[in-house]
Amino acid sequence: MFDSTETAVATLQDEKADSEERVHAVKYLEPGATPEIISLLVETLNDDDYGVHWAASEALAQLGDAAFPALLRALARPDNDQRLREGAKHIIHKSHGPTVKKEGAVILHAMHGTSQDISTMEAASNVMMKLHIA
Repeated sequence: MFDSTETAVATLQDEKADSEERVHAVKYLEPGATPEIISLLVETLNDDDYGVHWAASEALAQLGDAAFPALLRALARPDNDQRLREGAKHIIHKSHGPTVKKEGAVILHAMHGTSQDISTMEAASNVMMKLHIA
């Protein structure tokens, strides 16, 4: 379906493109994803299309520890929203990355109770400092 990374990225970013095509774009981009592609997939966790959002969370879970820094950066922003946090929960629960499993527990704990946006932001920032992620 796709002949290049650029075509897949363009399709993924085109919110008017067919949902199924955008999901296929995520699947095309997952193997050997670069840090830039991982950041794009993390951004896609905020997508309005549930299928695209879900495909991105599945891909990031499969990428495991490689995806964790970008996920933490997004969660550490003050504008982390419920959709991002829901995607992060799925990623942390499904990932087999040892760092995601260990440090993700702190993030999951922060996502309970009131003021989830603030507690998640603080927890992600603390994990980033612990892991020396800029």
